[in-house]
Amino acid sequence: MTMSFLDEVLKRLHRKGVLIIMIRLIREVYRVNADRFEPELGDDRTLFGIAISRNIANRAVTELRGLPGVHAKLVNSALEIVCDGFVVRQYKLPGSSVNVSVELIDWTTSEAKLRGPVENSQTDAQLTLDGDEDLGAAFDSMIPLFRHIRFVHSGSSETGNATIHAGIPRDHRDGGSPWLDSRCIWSDDAGRIDGFGEEGDVPFGPTSPVRPPASGPAHSDLPTPEPQVTPRRTKREGQSDA
Repeated sequence: MTMSFLDEVLKRLHRKGVLIIMIRLIREVYRVNADRFEPELGDDRTLFGIAISRNIANRAVTELRGLPGVHAKLVNSALEIVCDGFVVRQYKLPGSSVNVSVELIDWTTSEAKLRGPVENSQTDAQLTLDGDEDLGAAFDSMIPLFRHIRFVHSGSSETGNATIHAGIPRDHRDGGSPWLDSRCIWSDDAGRIDGFGEEGDVPFGPTSPVRPPASGPAHSDLPTPEPQVTPRRTKREGQSDA
């Protein structure tokens, strides 16, 4: 049996808990930002895209904290996840529709975005694994060659529906695809992760802030005190008879 290197990467990220958290988180962020998107108040697609990327990055650092063998941090405001030797980053695709071609990603817009694709492109190794071989040893030997993995996503500012792809980026400055390999890992239109379980495997968290539990009983649970009525004494009552 022949399998792709990317498939094995996604399985490892899935076992580590990274894939499930990132898919849930990206979907939540799109829905929350679509709910509060107000063009009448000056919101536009640029603001929507910036909010999406920053929200995902900031929340991922918090939500991935504590996963064994997973280290998430911000590098110049960009999310970087290190897991099992891989370096994972996320980017929003241009536009504000659900289905945007992954071929539209451009790694050349910054040196930081281009660095990973360039490293991945400095080898001619194949991206398939022969099932008749020792897959573990073959896979581990390829990690240093293709260690940069990218999540890219797109979504609607009206509905909050999103599509998420994962892939191995390549240096495309001389033309060709920006990917060595890529695949869709979530689409709200399809409602599932292809190969990684049904929608029920990606639990939704709250899409709005949750008030932390109070340290004591709620006000409504406190006993209602019995009113005490004391007759009011008038000035005349307080004076003695002459």
